[in-house]
Order: sequence, then structure tokens, then C-alpha cells
Amino acid sequence: MAGSWSSLPYETGAGLRPFPPGWLVIAALAISVGLFLAITFVTFGRLKGYSGGMEPFDGRYHGYDTTDAGALLDALGNRGRAYYAKVQLKLDAIFPAAYAIAGALALLWLAAPGRVARNGFSLALKVALVALPTATAILDWSENASIARLLVDWPNVSAELVARTSRFTTLKSLAALISETAIIALFAAHLWRRLRARRSA
Repeated sequence: MAGSWSSLPYETGAGLRPFPPGWLVIAALAISVGLFLAITFVTFGRLKGYSGGMEPFDGRYHGYDTTDAGALLDALGNRGRAYYAKVQLKLDAIFPAAYAIAGALALLWLAAPGRVARNGFSLALKVALVALPTATAILDWSENASIARLLVDWPNVSAELVARTSRFTTLKSLAALISETAIIALFAAHLWRRLRARRSA
């Protein structure tokens, strides 16, 4: 079967290509990955420098307790807490939107006819798939709001606030894992389908 992965011919319909086009998916993924790398290697690096190597809240995928939160906030110092609020959280206000858009577009592309299934996915399944990166983004924004509150309240942070923030972190991480696993699994199924089609051609 000839053609690039973004120009796979469809087996149903009258030759119309459903939304989204491959180039848009690639562009959205590139923006999302770029923001992720900036957070991971730039802002997280600075925060670890301020805190003596301690992982920021956003990266503690298994959660944290009041003792952990207090130790990080104290180690960050005034400059580190200010950097967290003014740089990290501002950048991370943009990333969830980019993540949700990129994930939704990738899943919709894979759900189109001829990609994974001959006739594509049902509307209900498409909605369920798009809900995965969307839920991840909502949980990320909720986590950010709680972290901002921790930074403002320090040193008088409540155990309830820490517990709520930690829940948002772990739920966000779980939602991201499910979302990314779905994309990888469906893309693997798409590649396998193309390989089988080429062998039978």
C-alpha cells in the first residue's frame, strides 16, 4: 500500500478525508511535546536547583503527604517559591490545553475509517477517547490551582489542602498514563493493520 502514514487511503465513503488531517496532528503533538520538554528540563531543573534536588509537586506521581510538602516548600526558599508561582505554574497553565488538543486530535485521527477499524469508531467511542486527554488537562489545572494555594499559604498550609493537591497529582498522572497508553496501543494497531495490508497487496 503506497503513501505516507498521513495519507492512508480510506476504505469507506467517497474518498473524503475526515478531520483531522495528519499534518495538524503532527503540529499539535510537536507543540505539546515541546512544552513538556521545557517543563521537564528547564523549569523543573531550576526548581530542583532551588530545592537541593527535590522533585517538584507536579513530578511526584505517587503523591505526597504534609511532611513531604512542607520539606519541599521550605527547601525552595523565597526565590524558589516565587519561581514556582511566576514561571512554572504560568507555563503549566498552557501545557494542559496543548496536551488535551494534541491527544484528542491524535485519537480522532486513529479513530477515522481505515486507520484501526475498516469503518472507524462509533461516536460514543470517539467521545470516550477524547475524554481521556481532556480529563488529564482538567486535573492538571486543578493541581496547579492547589499548588498555587500551597505557595501562598506557606508556612501555614493545611493537611487538607496538601491531601487535595496530592490527589490531583496522582489522578492527573493516572489519567495521563491511560490517555497515552490508548494512543500508543491504537497507533500500534494502525501500524499492524497497514503491515498486513501491504503483505496481502
